[in-house]
Amino acid sequence: MALHLVQRTSILISAVILTTLIPGIALAKSASHQPTQSSSGRAMAAAQSVTTFLEDLKLSDSQKTKIRSIRASRIQQIHKDLDTKQWDKLQQELKAGKKLNDALKTLNLNKNQTQRINAVLAKSAEEIRGTLTAQQRQKLDAYLKQRHLTAQNSIE
Repeated sequence: MALHLVQRTSILISAVILTTLIPGIALAKSASHQPTQSSSGRAMAAAQSVTTFLEDLKLSDSQKTKIRSIRASRIQQIHKDLDTKQWDKLQQELKAGKKLNDALKTLNLNKNQTQRINAVLAKSAEEIRGTLTAQQRQKLDAYLKQRHLTAQNSIE
């Protein structure tokens, strides 16, 4: 049971990282910043960390194209599970700069919608992982493990 939970958590984390933190796939390198204790400073540090990580993956143009296609398909599938009001709100939240998972949390989804959308997110994360080379997947796994440990330590 615990292994199943770890696998699902890994998939969810991959989904978050690969489908919401990579808005255009090709991210410009952020300027360095001074560490700070504020929440905006931590968010800035996290964004820089993700940017640096994505550059380290060295995605090919073909991989970027495939990932964009997967992301477009994902949003179309999510659209099918939302009513008009929810879809409009999701688009508004995304245009305001919210990450997909944060925007989805604002929609008051019912249990069935939540299950279907989580399945779409998990499937798209696996498809995106499938576009990566073995070496890129190893880097991703190491990065996710480090982020998980960092998150655990900040909670404790």
